[in-house]
Amino acid sequence: MSKDQKRLVIPGEPLGVIEEVLPGEGAYVDAEGKVRSTRLGYSIVEGGKVSVEPLRRPLLPLKPGTEVVGVVWGTERALHHVKIIGIAGKRPIRLQEPISGIMLKSHPANQGARPGDLILARVMRSDSEQVVLTMAGPSLGVILARCPKCGAPLKRVGYTLVCEDCGRVVLDRRVSDLYGKNPFRGTV
Repeated sequence: MSKDQKRLVIPGEPLGVIEEVLPGEGAYVDAEGKVRSTRLGYSIVEGGKVSVEPLRRPLLPLKPGTEVVGVVWGTERALHHVKIIGIAGKRPIRLQEPISGIMLKSHPANQGARPGDLILARVMRSDSEQVVLTMAGPSLGVILARCPKCGAPLKRVGYTLVCEDCGRVVLDRRVSDLYGKNPFRGTV
């Protein structure tokens, strides 16, 4: 099979045997010596090596160290799910389509976020499978949050968030120095 002849494969699908081809990116050898796909994509055989090109690539490569703006949309026991909506920096970019990312709760800085929070985070790792984020670092953290009781926007008082409508004080968020500022325009 040449590079021009791509074949759609699913995770775990056999691509050959170790005696015929070596595993490349997106492929592995199982205990029986069969080369299998690790992901959904197109198999490509070149120079005695089989690789699986991912079906979907991220819209743009997010390099480690890039600061991004995202919305926490869900949380599980070990991680937060984040929709990355933009890239922060001197010339911020708002993305046309959000990119999915995760933020591991194993780091204490990442525990201070809740679903619905707008956050400023840094890319720790990015590959074709997932984007891993962290809020550890100066100026990173929550940049907009709502009151868990009444839903009103919270106001920053030092590194504490206070609801002006119902008086609730929120202490469990990692508050960014940029809280209340829209990274795309100015103030939120």
